[in-house]
Amino acid sequence: MTKSFQIGPVATQVSVIQYTSEPIPEFDLNDFKTAAEVEDGIKRMRLQNGSTRTDKARALDFVSDVIFTKSI
Repeated sequence: MTKSFQIGPVATQVSVIQYTSEPIPEFDLNDFKTAAEVEDGIKRMRLQNGSTRTDKARALDFVSDVIFTKSI
């Protein structure tokens, strides 16, 4: 999935958040420096159980308030 992107601190950065009834950050934007590291991080994830109803506004607020803030 990420092999077509140049991953790195001054290139594309990837964050993954699972969202059930609450957002669960799996990794932050600056955790990995290569596409292979991102792929490994995705493979190590465990699917969270819970609601599949996503409050999109709340999810975007979480990304804005937590993920983007941590990466600055």
